[in-house]
Amino acid sequence: MKISVIVPIYNCEPYLPACIDSIIEQTYNNLEIILVDDGSSDGSLDICNRYAEKDRRIIVFHQENKGVSAARNQGLKLASGELFSFIDSDDTLDLDMYELLVKFLNENNADVACCGYKHIVRDEIRLVNDTKKVYVQNQEQALKSLISGYMLYGGLWNKLYKKAIVDKLSFREDIKINEDILFNFEAISNSNIIVFADYAKYNYVARFGVSACFVTSYEKKRLDNYKVNKYIYEKTRTVESLKNLAANRYLDSLITYYAICLDNNKADDCKIIKSEINDVLKCGYKVNNKLKVKVTLIYHFSWFYKLVYSVYRKVKKLIRR
Repeated sequence: MKISVIVPIYNCEPYLPACIDSIIEQTYNNLEIILVDDGSSDGSLDICNRYAEKDRRIIVFHQENKGVSAARNQGLKLASGELFSFIDSDDTLDLDMYELLVKFLNENNADVACCGYKHIVRDEIRLVNDTKKVYVQNQEQALKSLISGYMLYGGLWNKLYKKAIVDKLSFREDIKINEDILFNFEAISNSNIIVFADYAKYNYVARFGVSACFVTSYEKKRLDNYKVNKYIYEKTRTVESLKNLAANRYLDSLITYYAICLDNNKADDCKIIKSEINDVLKCGYKVNNKLKVKVTLIYHFSWFYKLVYSVYRKVKKLIRR
């Protein structure tokens, strides 16, 4: 089976060669490598073209800057493989990642296969989790894992999808963050069997300060997070095993976005978000204790919540420098 590897690229010149090398050198070599340059202003497109001259499996597409979701959508249009994969252009793959994923996909007749990863922070490599265990889940179990953030994670880059699962899906181009979680929610909702092989085979490199390739404001990130979690919440309200998890996730994103509106003195937006918080609470979901404390602060001590959140944001910025 041929794998279509879709790589959205934007101003990643320093990291791009290592990424492409780790794909073309895979032990599983039946690949179609689609490099979508999203209007880079550095030497990224030149690097793509040089690699395409040396490897016939590489397709290069250049477009005006439209964002990572638009770049991935273009890759989906060009893809012709039986399996699809999405890789971030500033990360790398262990050379046997696709061989492992195809093996477990076939052995379990799965629609989606995913693996663990290494979180590389500066010079430190953190394994997530590399237990060498294999978990086979049905659709409902996998959605529970995704919504809870346990095991499946939201990222696209450590997964392999059968074409039939994602063929009619696309990325929402108005969503700049958590678009991967939304896509995975839809893909898993179309699946029967999902296998997670906990071998750390993807190398996710943390970049601090300005992101290596894509930049999104903090407020926009939280707004998109709220939109995605609202969608998942609305889709799972009648599913007994999922509704409390989805409600807590949605409520958490509402509270975080409320804090941003409060911090920016957006009184009208605060009223709208607070109304949505009320609507969730009225439904009688089991809300975790951490969220209960936050809700209490919002309702009775909003000035204190604003102060605490402002300090938290400043400390977080200092830590990430």
